[in-house]
Amino acid sequence: MCTEGCQPQTVAEALRMMDVALDFLNGPGLRGMEAAGLGGKVAAARATALSRFDAARGYAADGYGSTAGWLASKARTTRKAAGSSCTPTPPPPPMGRTGRS
Repeated sequence: MCTEGCQPQTVAEALRMMDVALDFLNGPGLRGMEAAGLGGKVAAARATALSRFDAARGYAADGYGSTAGWLASKARTTRKAAGSSCTPTPPPPPMGRTGRS
């Protein structure tokens, strides 16, 4: 088991560690902890992940037109709440156009 200071070596390993941590945090141990102790790191990680997901248009692989739409469905939240979590990504340029006159 990893102790304090352990760093993942790959993204896959980091995701496995995060999965274990989220399972732990969703358990009974979290009930007595103050939310303020978690907020900053969780919010920063979420914002970074959503930003990268949006920039890579990861939502398209699941057939969604936006990160907000994907998030609303996958996180089972309202579209409004999901939209406030996301920064809109401008649409890609039309095919065959370079933007030059």
